[in-house]
Amino acid sequence: MLRFDLENLWQTLPNYIPADYESDWLNHPDYYPIYRQIGRLLQPRSVLEIGTRLGHSLIALTMECEDLQRVCFIDN
Repeated sequence: MLRFDLENLWQTLPNYIPADYESDWLNHPDYYPIYRQIGRLLQPRSVLEIGTRLGHSLIALTMECEDLQRVCFIDN
């Protein structure tokens, strides 16, 4: 089983600020709960996000994936 390195993924996103990943905007259940629930329930092994922009929803979704192996994201 390959454990996907989320820290390296997050560093490639245009909004990467390490302190953000401990802050309320991402971890509070009122902000990105649907994406975290999707990741938790579906446990995808790969994710493709088209229209990533700053990557907040991608980060929220991937936080809950236990066996994530591939991520591809595209934006202008």
